[in-house]
Amino acid sequence: MLLSELLHDLKDVARHGGDPEITGINFDSRAVRPGDLFVAVSGADRDGHDFAAAAVAGGAAALLVERHLPELADTAQAVAPDSRRAMAAVARRFHDFPDRQLGLIGVTGTDGKTTTAALITRILDLAGLAPGLISTVDHRVGGTESANPEHQTTLSSLESQRMLAAMRDAGNQWAVLETSSHGLAHGRVAGFAFDVAAFTRITREHLDCHGTVEAYVAAKAGLLDLVATVPGDRPKWVVLPAADDNVDYLRERAGSLPVLTYGTGPGVDVRAFDTSASMDGIRFRAETPWGAAAFESPLVGEFNLENCLAAIAVAGALGVSLDDCARGLAAFEGVTGRMQVVDCGQPFTVVVDYAHTAEALAEVLRLLGEYSAGKVSVVFGSAGERDLDKRPAMGAVAARLAAYFVVADEDPRGESRDGIAADIRAGALAERADARHAVIHDRREAIRHALARARPGDTVLLAGKGHENSIIGPSGPTAWDETAMARELLADLGYARRGSADDN
Repeated sequence: MLLSELLHDLKDVARHGGDPEITGINFDSRAVRPGDLFVAVSGADRDGHDFAAAAVAGGAAALLVERHLPELADTAQAVAPDSRRAMAAVARRFHDFPDRQLGLIGVTGTDGKTTTAALITRILDLAGLAPGLISTVDHRVGGTESANPEHQTTLSSLESQRMLAAMRDAGNQWAVLETSSHGLAHGRVAGFAFDVAAFTRITREHLDCHGTVEAYVAAKAGLLDLVATVPGDRPKWVVLPAADDNVDYLRERAGSLPVLTYGTGPGVDVRAFDTSASMDGIRFRAETPWGAAAFESPLVGEFNLENCLAAIAVAGALGVSLDDCARGLAAFEGVTGRMQVVDCGQPFTVVVDYAHTAEALAEVLRLLGEYSAGKVSVVFGSAGERDLDKRPAMGAVAARLAAYFVVADEDPRGESRDGIAADIRAGALAERADARHAVIHDRREAIRHALARARPGDTVLLAGKGHENSIIGPSGPTAWDETAMARELLADLGYARRGSADDN
């Protein structure tokens, strides 16, 4: 495809130089191949323009930049106001608009996105709608699932369009995209033809990026704008949690789009009642615009009820029967690192969960406190170079709801581990001056400590890492598997049953 053809959808682009044939697109100068268009993306730590010369040396046929680079005048250049958003447009055209050819479902919110996206995918799969999936934990292309190797929920626009094209070519009919506030604010899904926007609850998170809660919510609501303004051939829908503090704002932002609400209160479109929850799962009945039915799911925790209702609302809007919704919920085995019970025959319960906000940690600790026969302890931390204000809030939750907690590394990055722990402890001790706790930065040793002190009937929660496959420190990522580490340390303590069939 000629450069001029690739730039067809962009406004306010100034071209310098020739019109070469483009055979690929890349924003990593190290991965550029001859014939590629190199996109210079400006980031917080690095400026892609600094690597443009290396990209040309690697064979780049043209550059997509935010400022003209006269030192590379022999190479064709396209200058756009925002290279990230321009990359989204050229990636769509390069791959022949797969987001239009697939039905596109975006799932956003703070907590519950991954589980809700996976539930929707499971239901649509059983209903014969051949869904693909891009989520924090898993990717699904065709019928093949693979783990997401990155600490990134929403991939770059280029990577997403590549994957959507692969889904289209593999026979998928729908794609479910877990869509983060970062992805929306930074243009990673700019111009994507979303058909459905599904929201989970929105609570305080990522203020290091957005600055205020209001800006964070507004970034999430950008998904509604994509549903409303990007043309598509399928009916448009918005699915909202009725009890969310922001539901009125989201309704208003949705404009004339049809809205379905879900929850347990009166006047809700998809409403659960007769609910029960235990460590064996949740059961409920639901009234919907398409009738009433009974549902059950092996998911643990009443907070997963809303995730189930959101999935039913999305599937119902697409014409999936309540019978297929019920089959999908019942068959769903959960998401790696989300309320995952690790059973090696020990006389206490060990749970791995991704809870990394104060609200999510409180929900999980309340649940485990209700179900545990003994005391509940928790190992957790907070990410470095991220939202500072949530650290004391998480400490306060741990002091209030756990009998004992251990502060450990999560992803300290380049920030002081002692400083992160001090922020968490400050909130904990303000909540309860006698809060019993320890600070053990080494996460392996922190987990060992918590497991070794557990007594029969107790529950140990390992929170914050969940599915993630690394811990990011000042020198970069180190391989990590929270569930595997828990099994290893339990075996060291003499609990030898290691069969994963008992994990759920």
